[in-house]
Amino acid sequence: MKINSKKHKIVMFLNTDIEKRILSSY
Repeated sequence: MKINSKKHKIVMFLNTDIEKRILSSY
């Protein structure tokens, strides 16, 4: 479960990074 939680955290971090890039590109 810890590994899954860590994976989920990384995925969420990547998603926020992509969102920031999209927002900054506009």
